[in-house]
Amino acid sequence: MAKAVQAKLLLTGRSQFPPRDEWEKWLATRGERDATSIKIRKLLDIEALGAEVLVVSADVINPEQMQAAITQSRERFGSINGVIHAAGVPGGGALARKTRERAESILEPKVKGTVVLDAIFKDVRLDFFVLCSSINSMMGVFGQIDYCEANAFMDAFAQYKSAKDGTLTVAINWDGWQKVGMAAEAAKQRAETMSITHDHNLGLLPTEGIEVFDRILGSGLPQVLVSTRDLLSRLEQDNMSTFLSSLKETEQEHLPKQVHPRPQLSNAYVAPRNELERQIAESWEKLLVIEHVGIYDDLFDLGGDSLLAVQLIAGLKENLQMGLSVNSLLDNPTIAGLVELIAPTSSSSASDKPPTEFPSSLVKIQVGSNNKQPLFLVHPVGGQVYFYRDLVSCLESERPVYGFQSLDLDEKTELLTKVEEMAAKYIKAMRVIQSNGAYFIGSASFGGTIAFEMAQQLHAEGEKVAVLAMIDTPGSGQMGVKLEDETAIATYILDSLFELDKKFLSLNSIRQQGNAEEQVIYALEQAKIANLVPNDFQIPTTRQIIRVFKANMEAMWNYTPRIYPGKIIFFRAQDRREKYDPVHPEYAWMELAASGIEIHPVSGNHITMNALPHVQIIAEKLKVCLEQNN
Repeated sequence: MAKAVQAKLLLTGRSQFPPRDEWEKWLATRGERDATSIKIRKLLDIEALGAEVLVVSADVINPEQMQAAITQSRERFGSINGVIHAAGVPGGGALARKTRERAESILEPKVKGTVVLDAIFKDVRLDFFVLCSSINSMMGVFGQIDYCEANAFMDAFAQYKSAKDGTLTVAINWDGWQKVGMAAEAAKQRAETMSITHDHNLGLLPTEGIEVFDRILGSGLPQVLVSTRDLLSRLEQDNMSTFLSSLKETEQEHLPKQVHPRPQLSNAYVAPRNELERQIAESWEKLLVIEHVGIYDDLFDLGGDSLLAVQLIAGLKENLQMGLSVNSLLDNPTIAGLVELIAPTSSSSASDKPPTEFPSSLVKIQVGSNNKQPLFLVHPVGGQVYFYRDLVSCLESERPVYGFQSLDLDEKTELLTKVEEMAAKYIKAMRVIQSNGAYFIGSASFGGTIAFEMAQQLHAEGEKVAVLAMIDTPGSGQMGVKLEDETAIATYILDSLFELDKKFLSLNSIRQQGNAEEQVIYALEQAKIANLVPNDFQIPTTRQIIRVFKANMEAMWNYTPRIYPGKIIFFRAQDRREKYDPVHPEYAWMELAASGIEIHPVSGNHITMNALPHVQIIAEKLKVCLEQNN
């Protein structure tokens, strides 16, 4: 459009974008690979062709934001002649595990966005109204029912609109493009995740896409499907057996050669006990590229998804001649569960649950050696222990490390709201691993408060605590903000994630996601992509996260510590976040440590001190202390 007619272009998107007068400074201060810098350079290329560009941050599902953007465009450019609606969010995930909220987030940009644009331009005679649909609305894609539905709505709307008022409204069912677009980006991410080579030669070339678009605008048709292969042949092949066969061949071609070790799970590894379990385990290991899969390992905890579930069930049907549905695996995502479904035993009560190697609240973070005493870490206020992964990676590999995490993440379970009760629970779990002292206990933030109380109770029972390490733990009442309502808690979680990786996570993009719940889930998903949380971390609902957070905050505020007869090693962040963190959290504990407190300043703030490179300082001090007391 810029090259052919020197168009005046209004470009909108949910994410915040730098104002035009800041582009030059942005390019000078950001790296070459910065996503916004790449967009700015493309916009400058468009302007160099003679076009005028206005970039406005507006969500297409928000009528007020879109109306404001269009008003701004009319004031600068005059009338609007055409609309291209290209917003969309990729779907993903088996229907049985999909939430209504997640499905709506996929539907809204295309469905509600189309309705909003139609309402805004109802009295405007447009030259064209283009809806960027997808070939998936015709072909169907496993795990993307919401995305297929969203595009099917666009198809139906274009037919309805064209028949109703004669406006050139067209839904283009695009095939994937090469190098640009949602499909290309998804393929790239999948290639990076699976460590396989991404074929950039699949799909439309950008030059072909431009030619196709021009021809479609001149056709006057309400709907045009674009396919890079013969459509009839493609449709004929779209049956389950052929699809699975081709999918299996593709997977075999692109499977990474390196076999990965079994990830750290909350349950112990249990090897197959019979031939049927061995056959199923081998098929899982082959497709998941994992060295050992236990019979109680959850497929989805191992990194499986709905497509792998389809393949696994197809393999069982072929090899075992058994009629199983995909739902069989979704409802029974372990080998033991499947075997019980295939060949139920009379002693199912003894075989349908994994043996308890250690309590559910205890997570083995690092296996280590039997020659080293274990280090126990308590979860911070969020209830999860992935927070400590950078710290553990900097400790010696021979050191066994266990983490206590709050698994009360279902609404039926009554949460503990007293530090004393939490400490007693975790001491009981700890003794499954180490029956008596001397104990090594260390924790960050609120976890330090629980660790302090654990040390108190152990001393009262005559046990020895050789190491009690507290990482920037505020005392009761020291926090500047009392986080009680959901919005305040959500904001804290978002700020904390943003502190860990400002380059990857943009607060502006997070704020565009809607309400507080949607923002938290989006941020956690992005943190997972950015490798800030492990791949096998299962993101619970926001309500569950906030519920645990509230209970832990209540416990912290109600706790009254007593004099501790031992010594404390305290790591204090040198940088403070004024809104949340006390300047000197160590002051609350100095008078409570009867045997003294050893204070070590650490670069970074309350959050970033626990991430690389700052956490190396904590790890080095801990290693010395642990070795001295081992």
